[in-house]
Amino acid sequence: WIVACFIPDIPHPIVNLHGVQGSGKSLACRRLRSLVDPSAVGSMSLPRDVEQLIQMLDHNWTPVFDNIDKLTSEQSDTFCRATTGDGHSRRALYTNDEVTLRTFKRCIILNGINNPAFKPDLLDRSIMIELDRIPATERKEESHLNMEWANARPKLLGGILDALVHALSIYPTIQCSQLPRMADFARWGCAIAQTLGRSQED
Repeated sequence: WIVACFIPDIPHPIVNLHGVQGSGKSLACRRLRSLVDPSAVGSMSLPRDVEQLIQMLDHNWTPVFDNIDKLTSEQSDTFCRATTGDGHSRRALYTNDEVTLRTFKRCIILNGINNPAFKPDLLDRSIMIELDRIPATERKEESHLNMEWANARPKLLGGILDALVHALSIYPTIQCSQLPRMADFARWGCAIAQTLGRSQED
């Protein structure tokens, strides 16, 4: 998924991290975003207003929505459209006939204690990752984690870009007998998996 985030113009599934308190969900989300779409704002609260949500999606390549309890049907539908690139339109302010159009495909990350995605169409567009609580014996101070991350991040980014270059070279040869709903991502996923020494089935 991280490698595929660097491939534009394809639908990218939503990464949905869920798990109990103390499982590192928020930190993991901020780390993912810092690899793909660095920002001074590592994560955001999910707005109730869908127009505001659309604006946030429009302005961020990899928006992270933190600590979500549940999604409304309208929010869920907006996330579905944001993964596949469907457009949004609204009347421009102070006009009667001018329309503002937005169309985009985003790499979205959600997290919460419980899985906030409940509608089948959103689940079909999601990668579900459950995190376990971090044992007290394995916890570290955030300053120490930040130092380790500062050392690891450029190496990880270099590895991601190396994998992308190789995936680009073998992508034309990838054949898939069956494709799931997000077919473009699945075919790229097969190329990336092979690049990383895994199988297409993986």
